[in-house]
Amino acid sequence: MVSPSQAANNRTVNRTAFIGETHADYYTRQTDLIGNVETGNIHQELLFGVELLRNTSATVRFSVTLPALDLFNPVYERGEIPFTTRSSDGYDTQISICVCVQDLISIGGHVKILLGGRFDSVEQTRDDRDAEFTEYPRPEFKGNQPNNVPRHNASLWVSYEIKSRDLQGLGFGAGVLFTGERQGDLGNTFELPSDLLTDAAFFYRNNWRFALNIKNLFDVDSYESARDKNAVFPGAPFTVQRTVSL
Repeated sequence: MVSPSQAANNRTVNRTAFIGETHADYYTRQTDLIGNVETGNIHQELLFGVELLRNTSATVRFSVTLPALDLFNPVYERGEIPFTTRSSDGYDTQISICVCVQDLISIGGHVKILLGGRFDSVEQTRDDRDAEFTEYPRPEFKGNQPNNVPRHNASLWVSYEIKSRDLQGLGFGAGVLFTGERQGDLGNTFELPSDLLTDAAFFYRNNWRFALNIKNLFDVDSYESARDKNAVFPGAPFTVQRTVSL
């Protein structure tokens, strides 16, 4: 990859080429406990879960300075780039613990209400090394919040299925998902705003299941994640999905 920057004379472009390789390992362990409670015509399916996640990645990066490019008389021909100078090494470790609870409430076999909550604790560390593998710390990130991890999440889903003979198997549902504010980068220089998304679904099932799922019903602007101010990834807009299954 070539990274250009314009020189002060507004005529030439300085260029640096770099190449890198990353090796990553991901370890996940999840445990769920499920229990059932009957109270009259109300049935509750309770879930308590714990998830442990550990990600490590090691990156090696090589770079080389290329000849400047004259914008008014460009010469693009060049030989093979000799990536012989190791410019930096990096090692990242992310450890997260998630605790979640969920309650699926069925009332009389017609109405279903899904309540859920989730707590995440994330620790992210990073070591950078120069070409001589001399470690130096990253004190500017100490005490900061990890990016893309909101402090508060909440969701609610309600569905209803018709049991009468003429319309048996027809149903619909709706739900909301709230995602709180979260940091956009490790330096905590900006935040991604909170958002409230609404989903809906219509379905019919007998031997087959037909479903029409509507995501982000009100086409709310949202953000999935961010790496820095130059790499912010928007969420999906209003989306309609049709499915057929056995």
